[in-house]
Amino acid sequence: MNKKIFTFIIIIIVIMFLYAGCKKEVVDSRKYYDVHKVSESEYEVVLYGSDNDIVEKLSYPKQPYIKLHENQIIEVSISTGNPSRYAILFEPISEKISKIYFNYLLYEYGKVIYMKDGKLIISDAFDKSVYYKEVSRNYSSTANSSSVVSNVKFLDDNKLLFKYLEGNKYETKEEIIDL
Repeated sequence: MNKKIFTFIIIIIVIMFLYAGCKKEVVDSRKYYDVHKVSESEYEVVLYGSDNDIVEKLSYPKQPYIKLHENQIIEVSISTGNPSRYAILFEPISEKISKIYFNYLLYEYGKVIYMKDGKLIISDAFDKSVYYKEVSRNYSSTANSSSVVSNVKFLDDNKLLFKYLEGNKYETKEEIIDL
Protein backbone atom coordinates (compact mmCIF):
# COMPACT_ATOMS: atom_id res chain seq x y z
CA MET A 1 0.00 0.00 0.00
CA ASN A 2 1.17 3.48 -0.79
CA LYS A 3 2.69 5.27 2.24
CA LYS A 4 0.52 8.41 1.67
CA ILE A 5 -2.70 6.38 1.54
CA PHE A 6 -1.70 4.46 4.69
CA THR A 7 -0.93 7.74 6.53
CA PHE A 8 -4.25 9.21 5.35
CA ILE A 9 -6.19 6.17 6.63
CA ILE A 10 -4.43 6.33 10.01
CA ILE A 11 -5.26 10.05 10.31
CA ILE A 12 -8.95 9.37 9.51
CA ILE A 13 -9.08 6.59 12.13
CA VAL A 14 -7.48 8.83 14.76
CA ILE A 15 -9.93 11.65 13.97
CA MET A 16 -12.87 9.24 14.23
CA PHE A 17 -11.70 8.02 17.65
CA LEU A 18 -11.16 11.57 18.87
CA TYR A 19 -14.60 12.60 17.64
CA ALA A 20 -16.23 9.56 19.25
CA GLY A 21 -14.49 10.34 22.57
CA CYS A 22 -15.66 13.96 22.54
CA LYS A 23 -19.21 13.26 21.43
CA LYS A 24 -21.82 14.17 24.01
CA GLU A 25 -25.14 12.38 24.01
CA VAL A 26 -28.10 14.75 24.35
CA VAL A 27 -30.41 13.23 26.97
CA ASP A 28 -32.82 16.16 27.33
CA SER A 29 -33.33 19.31 25.32
CA ARG A 30 -35.84 22.14 25.55
CA LYS A 31 -36.00 25.76 24.48
CA TYR A 32 -33.66 27.14 27.17
CA TYR A 33 -31.50 24.16 28.13
CA ASP A 34 -29.76 20.99 26.98
CA VAL A 35 -28.56 18.10 29.12
CA HIS A 36 -25.59 16.17 27.71
CA LYS A 37 -24.22 12.87 28.90
CA VAL A 38 -20.47 13.37 28.68
CA SER A 39 -19.55 10.04 30.31
CA GLU A 40 -20.99 7.54 32.78
CA SER A 41 -20.01 9.87 35.63
CA GLU A 42 -20.47 13.30 34.06
CA TYR A 43 -23.44 15.25 32.78
CA GLU A 44 -23.40 18.78 31.47
CA VAL A 45 -26.33 21.19 31.56
CA VAL A 46 -26.16 24.08 29.11
CA LEU A 47 -28.46 27.03 29.92
CA TYR A 48 -29.46 29.39 27.12
CA GLY A 49 -30.77 32.94 27.23
CA SER A 50 -33.65 34.29 25.16
CA ASP A 51 -31.28 35.01 22.25
CA ASN A 52 -30.16 31.35 22.29
CA ASP A 53 -26.76 32.40 23.64
CA ILE A 54 -25.04 30.18 26.21
CA VAL A 55 -25.43 31.69 29.67
CA GLU A 56 -23.91 28.92 31.78
CA LYS A 57 -22.55 25.39 31.60
CA LEU A 58 -22.95 23.26 34.71
CA SER A 59 -21.31 19.90 35.37
CA TYR A 60 -22.87 17.11 37.48
CA PRO A 61 -21.70 13.61 38.47
CA LYS A 62 -25.08 12.12 37.52
CA GLN A 63 -28.09 13.16 35.48
CA PRO A 64 -29.76 16.18 37.12
CA TYR A 65 -33.48 16.67 37.49
CA ILE A 66 -34.96 19.52 35.44
CA LYS A 67 -38.29 21.10 36.33
CA LEU A 68 -40.09 23.95 34.58
CA HIS A 69 -41.79 26.42 36.92
CA GLU A 70 -44.06 29.43 36.35
CA ASN A 71 -42.80 32.23 34.10
CA GLN A 72 -40.28 29.97 32.33
CA ILE A 73 -38.17 29.47 35.47
CA ILE A 74 -36.00 26.39 35.14
CA GLU A 75 -34.92 24.39 38.18
CA VAL A 76 -31.81 22.24 37.89
CA SER A 77 -31.32 19.97 40.88
CA ILE A 78 -29.42 16.93 41.96
CA SER A 79 -30.13 14.56 44.81
CA THR A 80 -27.27 13.44 47.00
CA GLY A 81 -29.47 11.02 48.95
CA ASN A 82 -32.90 11.18 50.48
CA PRO A 83 -33.83 13.93 51.34
CA SER A 84 -30.68 15.85 50.41
CA ARG A 85 -31.03 17.96 47.24
CA TYR A 86 -29.15 20.91 45.79
CA ALA A 87 -30.88 23.17 43.28
CA ILE A 88 -30.46 26.34 41.28
CA LEU A 89 -33.12 28.37 39.50
CA PHE A 90 -32.59 29.99 36.11
CA GLU A 91 -34.62 32.76 34.47
CA PRO A 92 -33.71 32.72 30.75
CA ILE A 93 -35.18 36.11 29.74
CA SER A 94 -33.12 38.12 32.26
CA GLU A 95 -30.42 35.41 32.32
CA LYS A 96 -30.46 35.38 36.14
CA ILE A 97 -29.15 32.34 37.98
CA SER A 98 -29.94 31.88 41.65
CA LYS A 99 -27.54 30.84 44.34
CA ILE A 100 -27.46 27.13 45.17
CA TYR A 101 -30.32 26.17 47.49
CA PHE A 102 -30.07 23.15 49.78
CA ASN A 103 -33.40 21.34 50.28
CA TYR A 104 -35.57 24.29 49.42
CA LEU A 105 -39.22 23.67 50.27
CA LEU A 106 -41.10 25.70 47.66
CA TYR A 107 -40.66 28.06 44.74
CA GLU A 108 -43.65 30.18 43.73
CA TYR A 109 -44.47 33.83 43.05
CA GLY A 110 -40.78 34.48 42.44
CA LYS A 111 -39.95 33.51 46.02
CA VAL A 112 -38.05 30.54 47.37
CA ILE A 113 -38.66 29.07 50.82
CA TYR A 114 -36.06 27.08 52.72
CA MET A 115 -34.68 26.40 56.20
CA LYS A 116 -31.34 27.85 57.23
CA ASP A 117 -29.72 28.10 60.67
CA GLY A 118 -32.96 27.09 62.39
CA LYS A 119 -35.07 29.70 60.60
CA LEU A 120 -37.63 29.55 57.81
CA ILE A 121 -36.36 31.83 55.05
CA ILE A 122 -38.66 33.41 52.48
CA SER A 123 -36.70 35.25 49.83
CA ASP A 124 -36.78 36.49 46.28
CA ALA A 125 -35.22 33.60 44.38
CA PHE A 126 -32.61 35.71 42.60
CA ASP A 127 -32.01 38.78 44.78
CA LYS A 128 -32.69 38.84 48.50
CA SER A 129 -32.52 42.64 48.50
CA VAL A 130 -35.87 42.55 46.63
CA TYR A 131 -37.55 40.46 49.32
CA TYR A 132 -36.22 38.63 52.38
CA LYS A 133 -37.93 37.45 55.57
CA GLU A 134 -36.84 35.14 58.38
CA VAL A 135 -39.38 33.27 60.50
CA SER A 136 -38.08 32.05 63.85
CA ARG A 137 -40.10 29.65 65.99
CA ASN A 138 -39.38 27.01 68.59
CA TYR A 139 -38.85 24.43 65.87
CA SER A 140 -38.25 20.82 66.88
CA SER A 141 -34.78 19.42 66.38
CA THR A 142 -34.60 17.11 63.37
CA ALA A 143 -31.71 15.48 61.55
CA ASN A 144 -32.58 17.44 58.43
CA SER A 145 -33.66 21.00 59.18
CA SER A 146 -36.13 21.12 56.29
CA SER A 147 -38.05 18.08 57.62
CA VAL A 148 -39.29 20.17 60.56
CA VAL A 149 -41.71 21.79 58.06
CA SER A 150 -44.39 19.30 57.03
CA ASN A 151 -46.28 21.58 54.65
CA VAL A 152 -45.80 24.99 53.13
CA LYS A 153 -47.91 26.65 50.47
CA PHE A 154 -48.88 30.08 49.26
CA LEU A 155 -52.51 31.01 49.79
CA ASP A 156 -51.88 33.97 47.50
CA ASP A 157 -48.82 36.08 46.66
CA ASN A 158 -48.95 37.77 50.11
CA LYS A 159 -49.93 34.92 52.46
CA LEU A 160 -48.11 31.72 53.29
CA LEU A 161 -49.54 28.73 55.15
CA PHE A 162 -47.04 26.50 56.86
CA LYS A 163 -47.15 23.52 59.21
CA TYR A 164 -44.18 22.68 61.33
CA LEU A 165 -43.08 20.64 64.33
CA GLU A 166 -42.57 22.58 67.56
CA GLY A 167 -40.57 21.90 70.70
CA ASN A 168 -39.35 18.68 72.31
CA LYS A 169 -42.77 17.05 72.00
CA TYR A 170 -42.85 17.53 68.21
CA GLU A 171 -46.29 19.11 68.27
CA THR A 172 -47.71 20.04 64.88
CA LYS A 173 -48.40 23.75 64.55
CA GLU A 174 -50.03 25.56 61.64
CA GLU A 175 -50.01 29.27 60.93
CA ILE A 176 -50.51 31.84 58.21
CA ILE A 177 -47.74 34.35 57.63
CA ASP A 178 -48.35 37.71 56.01
CA LEU A 179 -45.55 38.53 53.61
